[in-house]
Amino acid sequence: MKFADGNDKLGDGCMVVSRPVGDTCPSSCQFLGNGCYAEKTEKRFPNAREAGFANLVTEKNKIRALILLAIKRGKSIRIHERGDFGIENKVDVAYVNNWVWACKSIIAEGIKLPEIWSYTHFYRKTLVQKLSPFIKLYASVHNVSDMA
Repeated sequence: MKFADGNDKLGDGCMVVSRPVGDTCPSSCQFLGNGCYAEKTEKRFPNAREAGFANLVTEKNKIRALILLAIKRGKSIRIHERGDFGIENKVDVAYVNNWVWACKSIIAEGIKLPEIWSYTHFYRKTLVQKLSPFIKLYASVHNVSDMA
């Protein structure tokens, strides 16, 4: 998986994994094409978008290797500083399952996971059920309707 070592906003204590904005986000996001900071980042830094595309297709063992590297380096993992858990306007189930498998496989070896966190615009109970044992998952809300 492609990742960055932190950024100006997050500092250098974390590894940042991103996916391409829009391609992985729900179309219902009111900021897509309307002031999304992540879209602006990808336009200013085209290589950032290219790196995000590298994370569209993931393998569970590469996610596992990323997590183990974070543990070795004493860093947390920020999933989706740009992008989200989706593909084609739906939750990318294979991607989510790969994260779950990778986390479970590490825990099964008696290794403690690093702090892993993400924000999402996909308000789906299944995401919370699958990921919350391993990842701090926050709903990215922008209005009263999103909060409901």
